[in-house]
Amino acid sequence: MGIAISIIIVLLAAYIFFGWYFSSILIYPKTFDHDYAIAFDQERGRLDANYYTIFKSLDRQEVTIRSKHGEELHGIWIPNEQANKTIVFCHGITWNLIGSIKYTEIFYRLGFNILLYDHRNHGKSGGKMTTFGYFEKEDLKLWLDWVEETLGKGAYIATHGESLGAATVLQHLGIDSRVKFCIADCPYSNLSEVLKYRLKEEYKITHLPIIPMASFFTKWKAGMRIKDVSPIDVVRQVETPILWIHGSEDDYVPPSMSRDMYNAKTKGIKRLWIVAEAKHAGSYFKDKEGYKREVDAFLKEIEDEKH
Repeated sequence: MGIAISIIIVLLAAYIFFGWYFSSILIYPKTFDHDYAIAFDQERGRLDANYYTIFKSLDRQEVTIRSKHGEELHGIWIPNEQANKTIVFCHGITWNLIGSIKYTEIFYRLGFNILLYDHRNHGKSGGKMTTFGYFEKEDLKLWLDWVEETLGKGAYIATHGESLGAATVLQHLGIDSRVKFCIADCPYSNLSEVLKYRLKEEYKITHLPIIPMASFFTKWKAGMRIKDVSPIDVVRQVETPILWIHGSEDDYVPPSMSRDMYNAKTKGIKRLWIVAEAKHAGSYFKDKEGYKREVDAFLKEIEDEKH
């Protein structure tokens, strides 16, 4: 009996430890600064040298705002002459606003003001924890407040996100009706489900219920339960036009997650583009012209709907 109890205690301790360990991996991801991101993307041809030179020459303003939790959030504002439209970009996990620069060319060409910013715990922004869109969606809402303060109430504002940023812009739709359209590039539909997938792919864990214990610790440390991060639940309710883009060969966030969200949305304009042979966050690099065409077609559909 004593041996059995000892085994149970050891197993319980191991279960608690793995839950704590996994929660720490989630909310304290390794992140990279701007200089590293620039060098990394340039070395791999992911940051076009010609456009980056143009980008740096644009009239720009460093902006900081403060989150409801006190973190100082850093952004870059690029006005586009007398444009009355603005798009706000949200980058992926571990990276920073440098990762969104590639998309700005499309929208600057279309006459949008540009706002890029670093998520909390990323880039030049403050904060020590990442919550996968749970609190980041509130930060995004504050950035829209800043745009309205700058351009006037009722300003035309759209959002674009990649990976974590994509999940953030989708969750944000549930708390902010000001968004005119949303583009979500390789988002996860539900944090619990994508974590189960990652546990299986990276650790070969399929049956051990680590996520409930990890969620206990994320709630304790960061104020977020894993089950509360569910973009697909928001998508079911909103009418905002949404374009999903996902690489067919994404082995980090399955493309089926974008398909599921596309199918779940029953209100308003929706489009889905699965990019052949593209990896996670690689759709733009795989087919730049196709990306531009798909965005143009999406915006035209929105305009046609108005008339």
